[in-house]
Amino acid sequence: MPAVPFRFVPRIAASFGALGLLALASWPHSSAAQIRQCESADGRAVFTDRDCEDVGAHQAPPGTTRPGQRLQKGCARNVQELVHEVSTAIDLGDVNRLAGVYHWTGMSGRNGNAVMERLQTLVGRPLLHVAPVVHRPPPRAWSVLDDTRPMRPPAPAALQLEQLQPDGAAARTTFNLHEHFGCVWLAG
Repeated sequence: MPAVPFRFVPRIAASFGALGLLALASWPHSSAAQIRQCESADGRAVFTDRDCEDVGAHQAPPGTTRPGQRLQKGCARNVQELVHEVSTAIDLGDVNRLAGVYHWTGMSGRNGNAVMERLQTLVGRPLLHVAPVVHRPPPRAWSVLDDTRPMRPPAPAALQLEQLQPDGAAARTTFNLHEHFGCVWLAG
């Protein structure tokens, strides 16, 4: 059996190395699922952890939104935008749009399913009112050191939804507000 030339061995090793890297890159990762923004055939935004084609949609180009469809900046930058998105999602009965303003980071699959069921229930009921909830600090005792500058109002800490139940009674649901990457999200 002829000896393998020395210069040929590095090529074989490089080939195996390249195959190993290719296999590693295609290996399914066990980290948290990635949420994809897809677009359905009728132009609505759909959020899923699966491939867009699996839910009958196609991949939405990053950062593209349609006016009137979704937030133009991709997320709610303030509480007023969040209130608008929540109101619109519930008025349209669109659970995917409501899920698009929920803070999913670090959530397990089981908890994610429970939240989606909760959101599905919410979009199935008529919305009466959405209001930010502000927790005001207790008043300070008067002091000679107090200046006369007005205090800045505290930021909202929660969002409260009031909806009509099938029996005609009003139901309240409160979500905490969470700031993440310059956006305001529903949480809890």
